[in-house]
Amino acid sequence: MSETVGSKATTTMLPSNVGDRGRGGRDSRNGGDARPVGRMVNAPIPERLHPNGPVTRARLRRTFFGVACAWAIGAIPLAIGASAGWKAFGLGLFLPGGGFVYTSDPVFAAASLIAFALALVLYWAFGPVLLPPAVWVGAATLSTLRIDTGLWDTAQVAVPVALVVVIAGSVTARQIVFRRARRRGRALNERLRDISFPVSSAPAAPPVGESSPEDLSALRYAFDLALQPIDRWDGFGFVDQFREAAVRYQLNFLQYSTAMSQYTCTPAFTGYLAEAQRNAIEKMLQPRVWKYWRWENLWGNLRWEPDPLRRDNVMLSGYWGTMVGLYESLNGDDRYNAPGALTFRNGEREVYPYDFGTVAGLMRANLLRSPFCMFPCEPSWIYPICSSYALNTVILHDRLNGGDSSDVMGGFRESFDRDFLHPDGRIVAIRNGRLGFAIGAAPTINESVLVSWLNPGLPDFAQRLWWLLRERVIDLDGPKVLPTIRDLDRVDVGNYHFGKDTFARTMVLLAAREMGDDEVAEAVQCSIDQTAQIELQRGVRRYRGLSVYGNLAHTLARFMRRDATRDMIAFDLPAAWTVGPRLSGAAYPDVLVARAVTDGRALDLVLRPGAGPVRTTLALDRLVPGAKYAVDGHTAQPIVADARGSATITDVELGDRLELRVRPL
Repeated sequence: MSETVGSKATTTMLPSNVGDRGRGGRDSRNGGDARPVGRMVNAPIPERLHPNGPVTRARLRRTFFGVACAWAIGAIPLAIGASAGWKAFGLGLFLPGGGFVYTSDPVFAAASLIAFALALVLYWAFGPVLLPPAVWVGAATLSTLRIDTGLWDTAQVAVPVALVVVIAGSVTARQIVFRRARRRGRALNERLRDISFPVSSAPAAPPVGESSPEDLSALRYAFDLALQPIDRWDGFGFVDQFREAAVRYQLNFLQYSTAMSQYTCTPAFTGYLAEAQRNAIEKMLQPRVWKYWRWENLWGNLRWEPDPLRRDNVMLSGYWGTMVGLYESLNGDDRYNAPGALTFRNGEREVYPYDFGTVAGLMRANLLRSPFCMFPCEPSWIYPICSSYALNTVILHDRLNGGDSSDVMGGFRESFDRDFLHPDGRIVAIRNGRLGFAIGAAPTINESVLVSWLNPGLPDFAQRLWWLLRERVIDLDGPKVLPTIRDLDRVDVGNYHFGKDTFARTMVLLAAREMGDDEVAEAVQCSIDQTAQIELQRGVRRYRGLSVYGNLAHTLARFMRRDATRDMIAFDLPAAWTVGPRLSGAAYPDVLVARAVTDGRALDLVLRPGAGPVRTTLALDRLVPGAKYAVDGHTAQPIVADARGSATITDVELGDRLELRVRPL
């Protein structure tokens, strides 16, 4: 059990570069040039003849037809010379506030436009599908009550003309942007023609590094959040449950960071590390995490269905499915495959039973059912980032159960190339799946995250995206490293604080680590060190002012190396890791495990104390039943495995770094 998060303790403020040099195990985790290259590929940007892909064009045509019908209805009162009230209503259907222009109410007209813009923002943020049309029609209706204030008859021509100007201007601007992007894309392709990207094959022996004291201190931040009772939330941030600051994303990256630490440093350790991952998975089943969906589903899909997985909501299901798959893969524990093992429960009347298989099945079905081969987060809104987690859920489940993900990966790639990629290779971060139009988002954050999480299934795509990102935003010769980060990227999405770009830099760090670009990774880390401070509290390390989400993402980055996400998701573990001895139990925080790896017969451990010198006991499993083992580095007395293949090592004196080797005699 962890110490209580948020308890009173002395806080020490340090410059955040202190202790980060000479990081133990960094070189071995990166793997250098030893990573196996399966093939070299060219990855040109797909040539585009139209600003939008075929599915998007179909959606836009449908949307335009619907809006054009409203305009046609609005034109009827003008055409037949109806009363002033009907004319005001009709002009209000041409443009939000158009009726108030007719009634000589410029303030109300401006307020209508602002209200409509705000409705669109709320529609994007929370998905209330009827809000924008309600504001539009509502303003038109209210304008009929203002016909006694004086009429501006010229509005009967001015408002339709303004509409035509807006449409023509929008189309022209879109064409200009498209042609410029296409020229950039062609110029980039001239360079990409001579570049081949390495696509790694399955590693025979993934590199296993050793966590430095700073790594372990950062990892304790994750452990202290995870190793508390399932119904306790000390240290988590609660701003809202609808957007990026929701606690579910904190739980996602809590599990991802601990899973990555296990994969790259302690693959032969379960114990409290596995418990932390299980707790993160099972906290996702708490009603306060998923009850938001009943309301979003109601106002976004006009459907009362509280079940958080059945329709849309990939922002919960995809991320969560990846958590479950990583846990099973790394720990050899298939408990979540049992029917009902993952059950959402809210009292006795609301029970939604799932398991890993049904979650992955829903991800596959939702991806393949959608014409975009992606499905929404908030109702209507499709984010490629979120759908990439759904893809990884399918990849993990199929790998663990002998399935084939090629159909989903093929559709996903085709969708990206057609409908979620600009002609210059930039990502369409958000698209409305119902209406077809796209909106911008924090580009550096979005594209950096996609580099890491597309690498398992679409490695060539991820390589090209990183190359483009490096070209666009990174300047290793300049003082800022990331000089072109835009205003939208100057937000910590985990708490909505604006101003600093630490969160964006953390996401770039994740991408650089995954791509094995150590030069960029170290430069970005140094740039974070120059602007952020480290808070040390009872041996727990975090960045002050950075959200829980951001801190956990940074912890994830600490443990990454080249292709770590790809290897962890796309490929089986080495056979030796699945059968050899493991450290199955240690006291937290007394014992911090810096390294734990097995060759199939022996177990190598590096331990450090977490709360001062201690005499402790270690538990082992997956030994050969009845066999004797020497414990090098501790005692001359051998240990003997019981009938279940378990044993304990008692009276371990842990005062500083301690190496142990458990080997068969």
